Amino acid sequence: MYDGARVVRRDKVVSRLMAGMLAVPSLFVIGMAIYVAFANATAPKPVPAAALPLVVAGMVALGVLLGLMGIAFGVLRTVVTERAVHVRYGLWGPTIPVANIRSCGVVDYQWTKFGGWGIRRASDGTWAYVTASRGKVLELRYVENGRERRVLVGAEDAAETARQIEKLRSSALDGGRMRVADASAAGESDLIDEESRAQMKR
Repeated sequence: MYDGARVVRRDKVVSRLMAGMLAVPSLFVIGMAIYVAFANATAPKPVPAAALPLVVAGMVALGVLLGLMGIAFGVLRTVVTERAVHVRYGLWGPTIPVANIRSCGVVDYQWTKFGGWGIRRASDGTWAYVTASRGKVLELRYVENGRERRVLVGAEDAAETARQIEKLRSSALDGGRMRVADASAAGESDLIDEESRAQMKR
């Protein structure tokens, strides 16, 4: 699943408030569609008979869409694998390679700066994927196409998710240092061999 790498951390936030904010209008719109269908004949200004099916169908479709959005935006998932951090809020969210992450931490979510909750974008270009009533959120700074980007992600346990990501980053950095050290050692060994051969020729 995801990128095929081992999963290190799974975090899921279920927001009944966010789901309800969309589910209630959904039920209202569907209820209105039913009312229009049955009460249209006795209404003071009825919808023309030819247009009535289209109006009712459109209202039902809108209600169903709002209901599906309520289900989608009621759950925010963050999956951390050895290769990447996958954020999914409904069908949307970034996939950030661990190698591209420059810093990871926990910050307070300022909903006034983003204009609310859900999928939001601040004036400075920061994206936020946050359910309603989230206080502490995960902050990721990473590089994409040569530019540094910042994203905030709501999490049930933001501190633990950040800790797991930092462990992966540290392991990747240590692995890089080991490879550099091994390469340096190999280079020194080759240099010694060259000096030994030169002395033997003399």
